[in-house]
Amino acid sequence: TTTGTDANGSGAGIYNDLDAVLTVENSIVDGNVIDVRGSLSTSVDGDGGGIFSRGPFTIRDSTISNNIAAGSSALGGGVACRDVTNVIVERSVLRGNRVERNADIASDLASAGGISLARCDALIRDSVIDANVSADESGGIHTFVGAVIIARTTISNNRATGSGAFSDGGGASLGNGDFVVDSTI
Repeated sequence: TTTGTDANGSGAGIYNDLDAVLTVENSIVDGNVIDVRGSLSTSVDGDGGGIFSRGPFTIRDSTISNNIAAGSSALGGGVACRDVTNVIVERSVLRGNRVERNADIASDLASAGGISLARCDALIRDSVIDANVSADESGGIHTFVGAVIIARTTISNNRATGSGAFSDGGGASLGNGDFVVDSTI
């Protein structure tokens, strides 16, 4: 568990930096918490409770479960990536992950209980994204700018619990990118 109220933090389970290549294979990433909420004078990251990546990564034949990301504009309770051109998730399960907002910041927005793809090109295939929860939007998958292919993947029982304009995409919220979806949502 990673906790704190006045420092940036991402990737409680695994943090993959810019020039690294990460492969998670036949593994379980479970029960990690990145929680950087509190009274803050500046925005504090709290992305990727299970895995956070700024470099290419593959998750294969693995389970990412019961992880929590909480902070200012937190992304990806299970997995979060930012500015990555090669993301592969195959034959894997993302289940029971959560992303929570920072209640101390009035305009805070939490996105993607399961996986957040911010400016990432990704292939997700033969996987299950199930029972993930976001305090605001995108319970299962949140994408923002990028080319994303989702094939033969079940996206089910995910919830976005926000209110008003911030409750879209219980299963998936796909924005500003190129998408191919051949899956069950």
